[in-house]
Amino acid sequence: MCSSDLLDPRNITIATAGGSAYNPGVNNLFGNTPAANVIITPASINAAAANVVLQANNDITVTNAIAMTNNGVGITMQAGRDILVNAGVSTTNGNISMTANDSSSILANRANGAAGDIIFGAGANLSSGTGNISLTIDPATAGNYAPGSITTVRNLTATTGNITLNSPNTVSLSGAVNAGSGIVRF
Repeated sequence: MCSSDLLDPRNITIATAGGSAYNPGVNNLFGNTPAANVIITPASINAAAANVVLQANNDITVTNAIAMTNNGVGITMQAGRDILVNAGVSTTNGNISMTANDSSSILANRANGAAGDIIFGAGANLSSGTGNISLTIDPATAGNYAPGSITTVRNLTATTGNITLNSPNTVSLSGAVNAGSGIVRF
């Protein structure tokens, strides 16, 4: 079993340009650097030897593709508001989990007036091999929290892992959802 490393500022962007290396163990709670904006290079996430947990009190944006190569190592993204997937995310048999409108974030650092959504851009496919894929919109409505939708889901692929899409609102698909011999749950 792999341990987990956490990183958790206000906004996280995964991007090649202008990014710094993912540094495991620097932050471990939503509250460590609640007002900071961080850019992390996908190459540093790809090389992680332990499960990666990215927690942002506001948004997580995947600008450049993540392609994790260590077997069984997965990625979890938890955002107080939105997760914007504009490039592919893949693991080598590790789980992929995304939760938007996450009510365990720091409410004061979540932007007002917007629902927490998971939104996919063109070509933003998820692939986990034997790992599970889970997309969740937290139904929380207290304070600034507002559950949104899972929008324009592209291709989700697992060979034997389960795929779960959980939202109190709309789930819109524009690609294939293929769990191989696993189970697909809505």
